[in-house]
Amino acid sequence: MLIRESTNPNDLWDRFTSVLKQGADLFVPKILAKTPFNKKKQHPKSIHKLMNKKRRFWKISRQSKHKGDQDQCQKYCYGILN
Repeated sequence: MLIRESTNPNDLWDRFTSVLKQGADLFVPKILAKTPFNKKKQHPKSIHKLMNKKRRFWKISRQSKHKGDQDQCQKYCYGILN
């Protein structure tokens, strides 16, 4: 029982914090899980070729001043990977 017949605020606070500490001890992991942040996804060679192709088209699209070229490139690049 968390609250018995005690009306002392300090006792109530101590009981409350002890419940929180017990919960933290039970449910919070003790060891920090480490994940490699610099690990790249492994894609097949065909996907790498398509990604490089998309990158080239986007570069041409950014350098082009014609809106039509950019739209055409955007549609093509969207169709490659989707």
